[in-house]
Amino acid sequence: MDIATSGPAGMTNDPATLVCKRHPNVETLLRCNQCNEPICLKCAVRTPVGYRCQDCIRAQQDKAYNMEPQDPWLALGTGLGLALVVIPIANVLFGLIPFLYLQVIVALLAGGGAGRTLAQLIRRVVQRRRGRSLGMFTLIGILLGSAAGGMLALLLSVPPFSLPLLLFVILALVTAWPALK
Repeated sequence: MDIATSGPAGMTNDPATLVCKRHPNVETLLRCNQCNEPICLKCAVRTPVGYRCQDCIRAQQDKAYNMEPQDPWLALGTGLGLALVVIPIANVLFGLIPFLYLQVIVALLAGGGAGRTLAQLIRRVVQRRRGRSLGMFTLIGILLGSAAGGMLALLLSVPPFSLPLLLFVILALVTAWPALK
């Protein structure tokens, strides 16, 4: 027995070499606190109770996600319908404000509120169910509705898109996204 590698009572000082379960070329000493599998720092997800692997995190999220098959389509339709109505109205209202900087300020103030309201409406439509794709379908609906709403604005003899309107839509998207993830 080699004296340099042995400790008291013949125990070795070197822990057994572990490799990450997803990255077999990466050595690690870290283990998931749920399944006890070895994980590297790239795979580790910090939680309030310790580090967990991505598989255990996903399994935990699957318990919270209870979305039904029609929910993404309801979110898409709701986002599209609301944007189709709100975008031409907002565009006309922005046109009534005399100065561009005032239009931008109003767009910045109203965009966040519109996004929060939209997220709350969609949560009600899908009966507060959650899912991974719900936010993405909502954003697609908003973008499609915004494009169609811009075309409706042309029928009202209003320019289809303006800087304040684009800021309004971007802020609404950025605000609605986290609430629907």
